[in-house]
Amino acid sequence: MKSQILQLKLCVFILLNISVATLQAQPFIRCDTCSYSVRQIKPFDYPIAIQVFPYSDTIAYFPYCHEDSLWKKNVAFIHGLGGSNQSWHKPWYYTDTGFAQPSFRVTYNGWEESFHSAAQQMKADYNIRIVSGADQSYPTRCKNEDYVIAHSQGGIVARYLDYQWWLCENNPSGCSGTFGTRDYYGIVTFATPNMGAHIGLTQNEHAQMIQSVIRAVVLQPASKLTYDLTKKWYVSASAAYKLEQLNASIDTIIKNYLVKPIILGGLHAPTLNEMLPGSAIMTQLSNYASKVHRVAFYGVEDAPEIWRVLDMVINEEPCDAPLFEANYDETFMHTMETVRDENTSQITYNNKEIKYYEKRFNIPVIGMYYATTKSNYVLKLRIENVERQKTLDFLNNANTQWRYIIGSYHRDSFDFQTTQKYKVSYKIGTFNLNQTFNNQNAATDFCNLLATYPSVTQVTQSVEVEIYRTRSFFPSDGVVLVKSQKAFPGVLESNTDKMKHNNHFQVRNSSETERVLNNLYKRNVYDQFFRLTKD
Repeated sequence: MKSQILQLKLCVFILLNISVATLQAQPFIRCDTCSYSVRQIKPFDYPIAIQVFPYSDTIAYFPYCHEDSLWKKNVAFIHGLGGSNQSWHKPWYYTDTGFAQPSFRVTYNGWEESFHSAAQQMKADYNIRIVSGADQSYPTRCKNEDYVIAHSQGGIVARYLDYQWWLCENNPSGCSGTFGTRDYYGIVTFATPNMGAHIGLTQNEHAQMIQSVIRAVVLQPASKLTYDLTKKWYVSASAAYKLEQLNASIDTIIKNYLVKPIILGGLHAPTLNEMLPGSAIMTQLSNYASKVHRVAFYGVEDAPEIWRVLDMVINEEPCDAPLFEANYDETFMHTMETVRDENTSQITYNNKEIKYYEKRFNIPVIGMYYATTKSNYVLKLRIENVERQKTLDFLNNANTQWRYIIGSYHRDSFDFQTTQKYKVSYKIGTFNLNQTFNNQNAATDFCNLLATYPSVTQVTQSVEVEIYRTRSFFPSDGVVLVKSQKAFPGVLESNTDKMKHNNHFQVRNSSETERVLNNLYKRNVYDQFFRLTKD
């Protein structure tokens, strides 16, 4: 009987170890910044999901200019949230010189109280520039060929203005004329959240994210110079610095030089609230069948997202990036990997030191000496390890935190699958045991095996339903989900284009920008309305 019990235990042991071995055979991902591994670190609280507007080829466009008219269409570049007309400098220069085309860059305050106010500013600046530009140079030109190229929030502002013109065109008596008459008949969006975006849950979350990045970079041994993250500001940490003093200095830098100018203060401006999926403004625009010609370009960030995005935000102005070559700079990512390795090795070294001295604290006679002379040192190492571990925890989960903040990590990103498991419960003496199987035949066979052992009692078989949550990866450009970028209501599938390896900022200056603009201006790749040559 004992041998039978041992055989049964051995059978169970083998089954359990097969399961463990299977789990161990799976590839282990040490951090989500090293892969697309995603970890749930915050609750999902988005009340509104992003819905993709269906494509349509039934849009009745505005009429073309007559063939005999002067064909000198104007192209206007519109910046996004927190940007300026410099944001489009290189593509504008490339367009203006390469195609001898009337063009200009619009300026408006992206932090205005509403899209209504932002659109008023954009319209006013547009009028000033076109009157003194294309209209002055070509007074008899046909304006029905004009269009705008807009980035990010600028695309929403351009669409809002188009919507207001449509309201006036369809109800002249009820139109206040606030936005004047129509100025453009086509809209090209780059990385625009056309279906809305959960950008900036709170200003504090963005600030904390940036602060974590800075701390990760500068929290080094006090005897070393810290990394010069921004190429402008850094902390010189001498041996005299205590950890608390170093942290205070870091916080001052973050507050005065990074959080304010980069996070831009008014992060939860009403315009951002209006940009949320399901807001009144986004609902109006999503259900408006515009007659303008349209093309939607969308970027896809396929490197560790947070490092690529922050590298562009912190280290240089997007307009200062090399023309059409902004998407290959991975210095910041490599810096983060270096910081991760240094913290890991320093924690290992500190733990050896702690273990070494704590053993000596317990040695008779000389233990008192070590406790007196080295206890503060050991305490300091323990405190330092806590701080360094915080840095490692952040570095290993940074992508998940960033995706959560920008809205590309929420309950829409998960599917639920239900599977059945078959559990066999049994008793050996006073021990209650159970084994779970993926199929009923295996469970039945195990029950039959148990029946051959007299010492096994109370054998039962039951079905358990388990729910597994799996992630459906919704790619983003590091700020806006792809499915929101490409969902310009009514745009044709053929009039969208994927800008590979481009984060939200790079779509204005990368080699992909040059490719899609060339296709837009010269070839029959998209809507011919946007061509800048008449051949």
